[in-house]
Amino acid sequence: METRLDAFPPELAAETLVWLASAPEAGQTTGGYFHDLKAVPPAPAALDDAAAARLWVESEKLIARIGV
Repeated sequence: METRLDAFPPELAAETLVWLASAPEAGQTTGGYFHDLKAVPPAPAALDDAAAARLWVESEKLIARIGV
């Protein structure tokens, strides 16, 4: 099932981010992935060190191309 990016109102989309930034209990955990006000395990792609390295290299190329 495909999820459209505009399928959620901004208030709902931002709810977890606002909670992470303002709730005392949210500040007790760092460096995680969160969805619907709770910690969730990262997707396998997020744990792929080779993919992360490729992303870094490609990002540097793009930044260099625009002269930054």
